Amino acid sequence: MNKKLYLENGYLNFDYIFKCARKNKTYTIMMVGARGTGKTFGALKYVLDNNMQFLYMRRTQTQLDLIKKHEFSPFNSINKVMGLNIEQFPVTKYSSSIFDSELNDDGKLIPKGDLLGLTAALSTFSNIRSFDASYIKVLIYDEFIGEAHERPIKEESTAFFNALETIGRNRELDGQEPLFTLMLANSNNISNPYFLALNLVGTVEKMLKTGNDVYYDHAQGIMILNLNESPISKLKAQTTLYRMTAGTSFFDMAINNNYTGMCKDAVTTEDIKQYKLLYVLGELAIYKHKSQDRYYVTTHISGTPRKIYRANINGLREFRLKHHEIWMKYCINKISFESYTLQILFEKYYKDML
Repeated sequence: MNKKLYLENGYLNFDYIFKCARKNKTYTIMMVGARGTGKTFGALKYVLDNNMQFLYMRRTQTQLDLIKKHEFSPFNSINKVMGLNIEQFPVTKYSSSIFDSELNDDGKLIPKGDLLGLTAALSTFSNIRSFDASYIKVLIYDEFIGEAHERPIKEESTAFFNALETIGRNRELDGQEPLFTLMLANSNNISNPYFLALNLVGTVEKMLKTGNDVYYDHAQGIMILNLNESPISKLKAQTTLYRMTAGTSFFDMAINNNYTGMCKDAVTTEDIKQYKLLYVLGELAIYKHKSQDRYYVTTHISGTPRKIYRANINGLREFRLKHHEIWMKYCINKISFESYTLQILFEKYYKDML
């Protein structure tokens, strides 16, 4: 465990995290950790302490509308600690401005001081796309991995990248520091749209296996934090709720930072010499056992495949039409995979064909 990631009280050390990001020129920080470990609080306190104007984003407008209500505001705990009275004031029906506030002579709550930040929802961001965001230094995208019951957003990762373009614009071309993008989430789904789009599923899977809590991708400018050793999580494990839910998938997500729905029963290492290559589908090499009714999917290509299919619409459609029996074999547990990443891709390729 990198002890510098945490303060003496067990919560996250955002001063250290931002220092490391700058040093490694990784301006997109993807932070996945168990619940209640100080992700949102620490991020908000850091930008306020450092006078960095920010945009606070949630996935859906419904979520954003809820936290506009004082009772559900993420700034309530900040106000208690910092002695502030931060409130949100509507700008449009999609967005609010964030100010410290005070009561005027009529007892009405009004903004006080300079603008601290704005709020926005990814699902409706395209409606507010044309605005000057050059003063925004940090994008805090909270709960970027949706829970299983939440409705997906069409082309979600592309919508987010378009939002980054709107906020970041050409500041780097003008010699300014890049926009800091701080993405915070619980470990709900390792095959989320962002990990898939950025080819990070395998990286995160490897972090889970090795126990690494920090990863830098210098080429992509990404810093990934897998908070699997949070001191706060260890303390929370002894509280009433988590004693009751010990052994459940909820406990694994909320305390152990294990991704929910991550079934690895089909993940194994096979002796590829016992198999013969049938097809290559995108990144997947699909083999059949030489003497048994079993299949194996890996990235390693040994031999000449009967056919190579590209992972585009036409290639996926052709593969499905000609080899629907491969999916049936998967449904009856006749296919194993070299890694969980490949299992996700296999499922995604078939779902994209439907």
